[in-house]
Amino acid sequence: MSFDASASSDVSADDSSVPSPGPTSLWYAAPAADWEREALPIGNGALGAMVFGTLASERLQFNEKTLWTGGPGSVQGYDHGNWRTARPGALTAVRERIDAGTRLDPDTVAAELGQSRVGYGAHQIFGDLHIDVPDAPTAPPDTYRRALDLADAVATVVYTHRQVRHQREFFASYPDGVLVGRLSADRPGSVTCTFRHSSPRDDYTATAAGGRLTVRGTLADNGLRFEAQLRVHAEGGTVTSHPDGTIGVTGADSAWFVLAAGTDYADTYPEYRGEDPHAAVTRAVDQAGDSYGTLRARHVRDHRALFGRVALDLRAEAPDIPTDRLLADYTGGTTAATAGIVEMLLQSQHDVIEILPALPAAWRHGSVRGLRARGGATVGIDWADGRATRVTVTASRARRLTVRSGLLPDGGTTFRAVAGRRYVWSARRVSDGPGSGSRAVGA
Repeated sequence: MSFDASASSDVSADDSSVPSPGPTSLWYAAPAADWEREALPIGNGALGAMVFGTLASERLQFNEKTLWTGGPGSVQGYDHGNWRTARPGALTAVRERIDAGTRLDPDTVAAELGQSRVGYGAHQIFGDLHIDVPDAPTAPPDTYRRALDLADAVATVVYTHRQVRHQREFFASYPDGVLVGRLSADRPGSVTCTFRHSSPRDDYTATAAGGRLTVRGTLADNGLRFEAQLRVHAEGGTVTSHPDGTIGVTGADSAWFVLAAGTDYADTYPEYRGEDPHAAVTRAVDQAGDSYGTLRARHVRDHRALFGRVALDLRAEAPDIPTDRLLADYTGGTTAATAGIVEMLLQSQHDVIEILPALPAAWRHGSVRGLRARGGATVGIDWADGRATRVTVTASRARRLTVRSGLLPDGGTTFRAVAGRRYVWSARRVSDGPGSGSRAVGA
């Protein structure tokens, strides 16, 4: 099983077979029923969504990072975290107790220096984007696949219904600052759907005109203005904006959309308010352009530049089993065990790096690149028959390092690392790493 950015499950809309998710894909054989455990997350740091993959009405629950209640203008009141009454000497008293060797737990310090929070607020859901598909099956067919390709950061839903293969793709683009989605089919004219917005709050209006759905409102708690815009494009067929704030697509070969959202929050003391979000949101949607392929390619290129820094290869084929079943079989249904995978390959503390400290017997052969040790060193490991065969360490700063591995004479070596230099130890030749007559090799 390999885990790197070079592999992708980019499924062609012309392939009528059941898709085989790539080695970097999380995939499921049914729509998500639970937001936290089953929906597929996409995001770009400011704007994100959870993809449910429901058939008759696709649901994308989306958020934007600045949509918060509380703060200046909140009906709850807000004091910027400042003391409401003077406390002369409070901070000095705590410092003196610590300097005297008194151990103070966090609750004690908070009681001495803090106060009850007023007007802190909470993050708010921006809403749900629904894509109603009138001719979709009521239950997922055997051909249904819902997947998130980690290498491309693209979520897909694929199924065949009445001899027509349907595919949906969704991603959150960092370069363009938008959410993007596309519905397609392998039979021309087979895409008919309706886009609509919903929210658990009633503080907004939704209007549609010219293929653009605009959601605009003001939070009741603090007066924060917010806006989202969805622009719908179709290849073939027609796009119709309706008076009820929905947009319909009829008889298209494919339909795709761009969604942007924002608020008038600004990181400026003391009011934390800036320009109305309308202009910035409109600009983001318009500048995204009219080419889905260009948006997707730019997103994938940007994501792979980050994701590709780490690669894990366990020299085995990924099983053709849905991710939820794999997880249940491996951990009994929890994620606690998977959190320790890196700890099996690398452990580090106090400038000591342990190589393969707890390698599972099932992973007898493999390699990993781009592991980050504490303190900033980047580590790569190759192993065979359960033993390291090659280790590389690149320090991000000058420091004293100890590397421990059965590959090294006496089980380890300590040396003064030079920032940016790559140190290599290999079982196939005289070591290039420091220690026992070896030498360091610059990056």
